[in-house]
Amino acid sequence: MHRLPIRIPEPGLATLGAGSGTRTELVIRGTRLEFSTLGGCNPREDRHFSVAPSMVIALCAASLAFAACTKDEHAPHEGTDKQHAPSPQQPANEPAAAAAPTARDFDPAKEAERIEGQVHFVEPKDGASVRGKLTEGKVAVPAKMAVEGMKVQPAGEPAAATGHHHIIVGGDSFPVGQVIPNDATHLHFGKGQTETILNLAPGKHKLTMQFADGLHRSYGPKWSASININVEAEEASAEH
Repeated sequence: MHRLPIRIPEPGLATLGAGSGTRTELVIRGTRLEFSTLGGCNPREDRHFSVAPSMVIALCAASLAFAACTKDEHAPHEGTDKQHAPSPQQPANEPAAAAAPTARDFDPAKEAERIEGQVHFVEPKDGASVRGKLTEGKVAVPAKMAVEGMKVQPAGEPAAATGHHHIIVGGDSFPVGQVIPNDATHLHFGKGQTETILNLAPGKHKLTMQFADGLHRSYGPKWSASININVEAEEASAEH
């Protein structure tokens, strides 16, 4: 007798399926399997079949193999989809966004050469003598600055055709691209000021105006202007 992995509710009898008024039964008799299709109320519709167990096993194996092949055809191939799947960070067929320009991309030398213009002192004029009250050994000297060809803009990110003023007391212009220091004789006007008060000791002074980009990098001698002035203290009035 051959044993098949079939759960049989009663010894020698298994119900394989049932329809409307019909059912199929499997009966194991020795080395044969007998199938009976019972027609319910109509005995004329009953059918009986006898099959060897080896054939049943072969049919079951073939059915399982066919089902496995069909599943493989519809299942996605591992690895293939992963290679062609678009990245969630960057959609397929979409170019990467261009990097935003930074301060390093701005060249003050090229900008200074590209634009025609100049800076100058509105006041004091070159060779002027400035008189003022002496306070703590200094005289207040008003100064006004102007630029042509570029726009005054507060310090920060460099931008085309923009910059801000600097005044060097007792010095010359800076080479193009060099950062201007910030100290008592190198005055920065990074807020975009065009007027100021210089506190100078009586005597002769050289003043150099230097225009520079948002990072205080000089636009060079082309964008500078120098004047020489004489500062005088007012004489104290005679007391009566």
